[in-house]
Amino acid sequence: MNINSINGIQYSNLQNYKCNNRLHYAKYSALTKDTLSFGQSAKIPPKVLKYLKQVNEKHLIFYDIEKLEGLQNGIEIFKGLSFPQIYYLISKLNGVITKRGCINNCIHCFADAKPPFYMKSHHLIDKIDFEDYENFCNGFKELNQRLGFTAFEQTFIDSPETKALFYDSDSSMIYLQDKNGKTYDYADLSKMMHEATGNLVLFDTAGWNINDKITQKRMEDLVNKVSNTDEYNFIQFFISINPFHSIYNKSVEFAANGDKANSKKFREIYVDRMANVLYTMSPLLPKKNSCKEPQLRFIARVLPNNLYTSGYMYNDLLKLFKDIINKLKNLYDNDIRSTNPKIVKNIWQKNKYLELCSELFKTDNNVSLSNTKLVNKLKEKDEFNNYWRKVINIHLKDDPDNAKHFRFGFIDLDGRFYMTNYYETYPTNIVLNYKNKGLPTAKMGSNLVDKMIMVD
Repeated sequence: MNINSINGIQYSNLQNYKCNNRLHYAKYSALTKDTLSFGQSAKIPPKVLKYLKQVNEKHLIFYDIEKLEGLQNGIEIFKGLSFPQIYYLISKLNGVITKRGCINNCIHCFADAKPPFYMKSHHLIDKIDFEDYENFCNGFKELNQRLGFTAFEQTFIDSPETKALFYDSDSSMIYLQDKNGKTYDYADLSKMMHEATGNLVLFDTAGWNINDKITQKRMEDLVNKVSNTDEYNFIQFFISINPFHSIYNKSVEFAANGDKANSKKFREIYVDRMANVLYTMSPLLPKKNSCKEPQLRFIARVLPNNLYTSGYMYNDLLKLFKDIINKLKNLYDNDIRSTNPKIVKNIWQKNKYLELCSELFKTDNNVSLSNTKLVNKLKEKDEFNNYWRKVINIHLKDDPDNAKHFRFGFIDLDGRFYMTNYYETYPTNIVLNYKNKGLPTAKMGSNLVDKMIMVD
């Protein structure tokens, strides 16, 4: 079955047939808040248990999903969902959002992240209820037990192999507290997610305020916790160093207006900020994740030099990275000279860390152009407009197996499941049984489509 969604474009990828053959589209309409009720656990139909024993495979792809209907009975988080709906979520899930709102406001952010005060001023929830997160993880652990294998185990060739706990927030700001006041840091939350899915869990930061002592302490504690053991090697850390950060963007704007003093000031603020991030997270540099790859990587995205977008090009980022590394060297040297070094104890360790930084730093031109901040900022440039039209044409017309394929799904704070290709985002009719179900959340990016994906 082909699916029509984006102005006549059809989806016919055979690898996704089992995911897509139950979909149709309906006009999006606001949903009223449902009353939550928690009945007693229902029994699993005997025919489902018989079918599981009959097939006896370790991947959901080998099963007729409709014949597993009822396997989810009594699992609180799945209340009201059919097994085919749960299966679709499993095959597409990329992230369970735990916090909304970001302090960094990068102008290339595909999620068009809003600052934290936006959530408060618009009376929107900005954090998942810990009980909802715990119920999600425990619900899938129970489902795995019933199946006899992990539901997320290689469901499809192109299913997401990682899970994120963020969408439009910085991981350095993510932690949760239960109703008794116990705090769960990013490592704790990642462990819960890993135990439920078996996947690597992503951590992504574009930095934090160097004067924010609370976040600095949280990050120091997290790095110490992870770097001193292999217990958390399922977490993949990323540091985003990019010229689109709001602080560096101010430097570029001041430079364009001929204000050299303020341009230099904001550039130095950003350099100091990112040098501190690298310094704090340096103990992760030699670590390997469970896939034997570096546990700490960099995300460095730029626009091509031929766009002549001064401040945001490849050469600009190379100069910026060089300045950050020079500042990082100073922090390492200060550590070595101190009587109680925190990170670097000798010159050998310093040189090793610097070498690893250079090896991991690679630029990427894959910048999301769906965000209106970046597009509006540069659209007066003919070179950028031509580049932008070419990229959009490639992703939304000429490459149906890439971006038009909705591979990635996110669960919002209210339990609603969204699908995206990072150029368009659609709500679905799949809503997990969260306590926060029906509560208002921020719009899922500037590219949210007013149409709903319906999964039977």
